[in-house]
Amino acid sequence: MKNFVTLIEVLESTSNSTSKVLAISNYFNEVDDTEKMWALSLLLQKSPKRIISLKKLKPIALAIANIPEWLFEVSYEYVGDLSETISLILPPPKKPEQNKLSFWMETITHFKTASENDLYEFITSSWGKLTTSERLFFNKILTGSYRYKLSQKILAQAIAMHIGKEKTEIAHRLLSKWTAQNDNFHDVFLASSDLDLFSKPYPFQKSFELDKDLEELGPADSWYAEMMWDGIRVQLIKKASHFFLWSYAEGLITHCFPEIFSFSEMIPDGTVIDAILLAFDDKPLNYEVLQKRLNRKKPSPKDIRELPVSLIAIDVMVDENMDLRGFKLSDRRLKLEAFIKKMNHQKILLSDPIAFRDWNDLNEKRIKLRKEKAIGLILKRTSALYHANENPKDWYKWKLEPYTTIAVLLYAQRGTGSRTSLYTEFTFALKDKETLVPIAKASKGLNNEELQEITSFVKNNKIERFGPVTSVAPELVFEIAFDAIESSNRKKSGLNLKNPTIIAWKRDQKLEDIDSLQSLKKHV
Repeated sequence: MKNFVTLIEVLESTSNSTSKVLAISNYFNEVDDTEKMWALSLLLQKSPKRIISLKKLKPIALAIANIPEWLFEVSYEYVGDLSETISLILPPPKKPEQNKLSFWMETITHFKTASENDLYEFITSSWGKLTTSERLFFNKILTGSYRYKLSQKILAQAIAMHIGKEKTEIAHRLLSKWTAQNDNFHDVFLASSDLDLFSKPYPFQKSFELDKDLEELGPADSWYAEMMWDGIRVQLIKKASHFFLWSYAEGLITHCFPEIFSFSEMIPDGTVIDAILLAFDDKPLNYEVLQKRLNRKKPSPKDIRELPVSLIAIDVMVDENMDLRGFKLSDRRLKLEAFIKKMNHQKILLSDPIAFRDWNDLNEKRIKLRKEKAIGLILKRTSALYHANENPKDWYKWKLEPYTTIAVLLYAQRGTGSRTSLYTEFTFALKDKETLVPIAKASKGLNNEELQEITSFVKNNKIERFGPVTSVAPELVFEIAFDAIESSNRKKSGLNLKNPTIIAWKRDQKLEDIDSLQSLKKHV
């Protein structure tokens, strides 16, 4: 188990996708196939169900550690995680053992039906064999609180690197029906499969941030404009009577959206559509709705009804087995319009063009896009072929300028890995009459010198702790930028700010200078 726990520590210490892929691939090189299957199961969040509650673990740990409960509570307040607190207060292992991950997972699964006395004896005995970090993992598996989430895309890349196959093949196999207990690595990932031949997505046409004046693009009538939506770029593929929905960022997501799959029989074989998957119910909904659907691997009828989605088709790559990527955009557009008209289905809609006389006219129309819930424009050269190369740049993203607000720092949290000595995650608040209401959490936008200065302030001005979070005197004022504002029933402010970023430390402003909550609500 030591190798897997070390892997998790490495994955949690970096946000770099390439580093994560390399770490997983190296781990696979060191362990046997049984270990690989259990590791993949855990990384895909296929954990065993809870065997014991954290509430019941606490008195067992207190008895072994022989410490008063008040000391445990103080430790818990500082650590902020009950499983980790328990793992830290226990004495060092008397007889450390290096058993494999598969041994522990199979043994834990066996104790699901054990008596309470046998379970307690197993837990105390196991704690005596495990290091602190191994105990933490062990506790989380026992209590069903293991929650490390890794994207399917990163896992597919790591397995592909390990066995020398294409990541698109692996992505499909990852989502097939297998279990760590009943299937082996070779059969799931190495055995030949006909699906590998036709389930692969094509490279997506790249779009670039607009980094030049509109006049530099040439005549306005050489360009096509459509609204840019806050959704997920996908490819809808129908080949050999099989249907696939591939996400640019997430990988294969067909299983998350059965209502999209439901009309696949209407789609002719040999079709590939470039589209935006959007939370949609007669009009675009908040991105939060789409995120909820992505988190539900097996959506219920209630999820499908209350969290509706649709596809907005933006291009066609293959039509009735004819590769159209070498056709001009204007020609592909005619094919796409014919396809959508023939489908005539409420779950796949056409991205309508925006008519404009000249660049000034388009700019005026862009300013009004917020009313349509769009986040900007996509500009496409009408003569452009569909290609994934960076040159020529034929598609541009022209985003709306971000919102900004002046807010005060209310809570701070320490960083991870090499930044544990610094406070790097911050919660900001606005005025709501006589109170301060949290409105955004941000960690981007400050340099190391500023972080060190804020860390010193937090240490000298802390009010109280809530686990890993420290509340501070509301004195430091910042300007926060964000892409969009959405209503949210889950947050005290009633708002969710999209992609909040710190853009300036307003050292010359004070608490009385910050904005009000009402000033933001008028934009919803």
